[in-house]
Amino acid sequence: MKRIEYLIKLSREHHISLVLAKRCVDVATGQDQQEIKILCASIVEEFPETWEKHFLTEEQSVLPVVMQFYPDLQELCHSLTDEHQQMRKMYEQMKEGDTTILKQFGELLRAHTRKEERELFPNINTPLFVEQATTLLSNKP
Repeated sequence: MKRIEYLIKLSREHHISLVLAKRCVDVATGQDQQEIKILCASIVEEFPETWEKHFLTEEQSVLPVVMQFYPDLQELCHSLTDEHQQMRKMYEQMKEGDTTILKQFGELLRAHTRKEERELFPNINTPLFVEQATTLLSNKP
């Protein structure tokens, strides 16, 4: 099903995250320590502007709408938010030099992205969601 405009940018970013997730798993599995360090350094450099920004967009403009108007998806929203927090912690670990979590980060990023694309987005990919989001977000101070 074609994505509504509201979700297209996030879906494009999800494609990029799946590519990164695969690369993380592949590089970690290859066990080349130099390659692992380089990829971890790249993630640390890109995380604030790319992944943190993406997580905040979801947490501030998608998930609040889902939580308010789609009660059957609340547990999923909590799970997704928890996964954002786990990836933030992994980022902090990588920032401190821990490269042993690269594979775990990639696996979580892949599972998380698929969960959003397969479980969340199909349930909110409607003009009604856009209307609800516009109403809710325009009423915020």
